[in-house]
Amino acid sequence: MNNSKGDRFPTILERRQYLIELGFVFSECADSELISAIKQAELSNLWFTQTNIEKSLDAIRVHFLSSESLDLIILKYHLDDSVIPKRIGLIPAGNIPLVGFHDLMICYLLGHYIQIKYSDKDTPLMKYVGDFINARDPRKPISSVEKISGYEAIIATGSDNSAKLFKYYFSDVPHIIRHNRTSVAVLTGEETDEQLKALGDDIFSYFGLGCRNVGKLFLPKNYDLNKIFQGLSDFESVINHHKYKNNYDYNKALWLLGKEEFYHNDFISLKVTRQLHARLGSVNIEYYDDLNDFEFFLEENKNKLQCVVASFPINNHKTVPFGMSQYPSIDDFADNIDTVQFLLQL
Repeated sequence: MNNSKGDRFPTILERRQYLIELGFVFSECADSELISAIKQAELSNLWFTQTNIEKSLDAIRVHFLSSESLDLIILKYHLDDSVIPKRIGLIPAGNIPLVGFHDLMICYLLGHYIQIKYSDKDTPLMKYVGDFINARDPRKPISSVEKISGYEAIIATGSDNSAKLFKYYFSDVPHIIRHNRTSVAVLTGEETDEQLKALGDDIFSYFGLGCRNVGKLFLPKNYDLNKIFQGLSDFESVINHHKYKNNYDYNKALWLLGKEEFYHNDFISLKVTRQLHARLGSVNIEYYDDLNDFEFFLEENKNKLQCVVASFPINNHKTVPFGMSQYPSIDDFADNIDTVQFLLQL
């Protein structure tokens, strides 16, 4: 632990208040250090546009950092000042702005000491959060490290390959290890224009780089794909981002050479395939005869899916309305692993 003897330990209500204050700063985006962090994030990661950064800040502010959200966690888990602080190591991903924020927030709310190895792709914004909390909490409980050591538990996120290494390396301590996931949507053909437009947000937010982005569509047989292209038309400006365009162009060339079945407009390709994970700049599509086929798919791939977007309930699976995949509530845990319960059991 990195506090010096005599440092006062803030109560859970004080820690709650520090997080609410962070939400206020996110809402204004007027703090000079936050402005600087946003600019640094844009320069260091070309996928982190100002629009995407502000989208992430707003989602965090509304769904995580409101008094109502924080109180939901405190009351739901009967949190108080009896939690014994532990040393938690965090290794977050960096695929979208502040993707590791929820883990950091939960660990801090419970009063733990945090060693965090920031992702090279998302250092400025995550470091801003750590510095903000350390400036208020006299323990300075958040440490930025190159190598985590002395930890009592680990929460790490990475690719399927890195997840295997994490599980091996951290096998001797309690851990949460997350790996590649994606999200899917199932359409019935009865969707409204508004729902199809909202689907565009599920697909294109953060250029499709997040695990909550819809990368595959399940469609009824003989579905008119023009409905999808028309519904996504408001998002055509995505092609103006050169890294996205490079991926889009590469996919088209690859599939044309391979004489594979796909459909496209000027900014998105729809690839007919049973594969789950889509290439950047594209969405996979698969047709179904009846919804029982889709339910079987969900059960078979439940450990590879983050969200299921649909306008109707599906047996034994939580669904998300169109347009809401990027707005999880504070108790909607990644990979369906309850982070609070994990930490309370240490």
